[in-house]
Amino acid sequence: MGMTTITAPQTRLLRKLAREGVMARAHPDGRGDPRHPTASAYAAHPCALTFVTAAVALPSSPLGLLHAALGLLLAGWTLLFLFRIVLTWYPQLDLERGALRLVSAPTEPLLAPTRRLIQPIGGVDVTPVVWVGLISLVRELLVGQQGLVTQLLQARTPLA
Repeated sequence: MGMTTITAPQTRLLRKLAREGVMARAHPDGRGDPRHPTASAYAAHPCALTFVTAAVALPSSPLGLLHAALGLLLAGWTLLFLFRIVLTWYPQLDLERGALRLVSAPTEPLLAPTRRLIQPIGGVDVTPVVWVGLISLVRELLVGQQGLVTQLLQARTPLA
């Protein structure tokens, strides 16, 4: 395999694609984002992969920051509720003590009213499972691949 050099216009394009996060959204088979055929072509380039890994940083636009913050916030909530699901298997644990308080304090305000609506099934509290589903739905609707904020972000950053 011979050495390939990247020209100045290609470098500018790669920087633009990296800023938009197009190159970061790669498929498992290594292709770039299918909505951006140029990104797909450059995603397979070994230099492009190295360049994009080094160039992708925090988004610079307010909408990009909102997208990143919402994604992280909703992922954190999902993780907390997943911890709550595991903790339902150990009812003898006191959630008001120690490190478990870090899991129970942010989740209990949502779980308490939900428990009044959804009774335990077979003695098992299923409300954390309900919240994981709801948060996953909201995350997909807002910051998923076809989410509202994602679509707004892509509409504000033209490819060419």
